[in-house]
Amino acid sequence: MNKRWKRAQDYEKRHRVRNELSDEKFMAVLNYPNFDWDFFWSSVNLKMNKNTTLLDVGSAGKPVFINIKEGNKYSIDPMVEVRLKIRPILVDLYKDNNIKGLSIPLEEFNEDVKFDVIFCLNMLDHVSNYKPIIKKMDMILKEEGYLNLRIDLHTNSITKWIKNFFQPEPPHPHHFMKKDILKLFSKYKLVRYKVVTQDMKKRVKDLGIKRKKEKLSYRIKQYIVNVEIKRFIGVLLMTIINFFTKYKYKYTATFIFQK
Repeated sequence: MNKRWKRAQDYEKRHRVRNELSDEKFMAVLNYPNFDWDFFWSSVNLKMNKNTTLLDVGSAGKPVFINIKEGNKYSIDPMVEVRLKIRPILVDLYKDNNIKGLSIPLEEFNEDVKFDVIFCLNMLDHVSNYKPIIKKMDMILKEEGYLNLRIDLHTNSITKWIKNFFQPEPPHPHHFMKKDILKLFSKYKLVRYKVVTQDMKKRVKDLGIKRKKEKLSYRIKQYIVNVEIKRFIGVLLMTIINFFTKYKYKYTATFIFQK
């Protein structure tokens, strides 16, 4: 594990500790209207049945189909085992809804199964190397199968370059524009594309969740302590850009591709 990837994992762990929910609120999150699931099935000509094979890669132990009983389903993420340990209720949901959880990187998946649908939601920009992930997804996706990809995108090449070069966000080692995603999956047919307008602030408010952000001063201190001057410069540049643009240089989009 290289230094940058270890830092990214440490950041994610601190985020989970700061924002860990009670069991009651955790179940409320799982039962909240599922935009990704509803959007996908309203966009494709595919019927769900007991033989449909589904994969959620990078699910963090909470796959998009957590409450769905039909189908043969897999949840793959290095954090699945940890998530199941701290949330015993998930163990029951996995069992009741026929979900197989694997706490491994996707590249190590070697079971004899191919998938009708692969969900890759808010994951591709989090991995240390996305190219082997894309190659593996292509290998295990059935012909004419669907890939549902949700990802944060930049509106311009300047902020994308700043974040890719200076790496101010450890959990997001890669940054993309729409054209980059279309190029990466150019061999697939684009079935549907949509900018996600789901109001996350409204969702958090509806669920009564109080999210705690990591203080900017802590991040800057860590960069100075670790002599990460390059990343420190990136944080300063993006802080200035965020102040003037109100984060309008970035948005979230969903792509549905067919092989």
